[in-house]
Amino acid sequence: VQNWDAIVSMVKALAMEKGYSVVEHQAPIPSVREQLQLFSRAKLVVAPHGAGETMMIASPAGTTLVDFMLEHEPNACYIRLNWLMGHHYIG
Repeated sequence: VQNWDAIVSMVKALAMEKGYSVVEHQAPIPSVREQLQLFSRAKLVVAPHGAGETMMIASPAGTTLVDFMLEHEPNACYIRLNWLMGHHYIG
C-alpha cells in the first residue's frame, strides 16, 4: 500500500475523535500470544491483505476488518473467515 502512512494517520485521527486507542504493529512483531490478546480486544482492524489478518480468529463477533488488497488480485479467504466468525468485512 503506497500511502499506508497517510491511512494510519487518518485512522488514528478518527479513532481519537471516537475515544478509541490505536495499536500499530511495527517491528519487532509481538508474540503470537500478544497478538491474540490485542485482536481479542479489537473493534476495528485495518490491514494490508496478508497472513497477519488470520489473528481475526481471536476477535469478538462484530469486529470489522478493513482489508487492503490489489483490485486485480481478489482473494476471498478473509471474506469467508470473517463471515464465519460473525465479523464485518470491507475489502
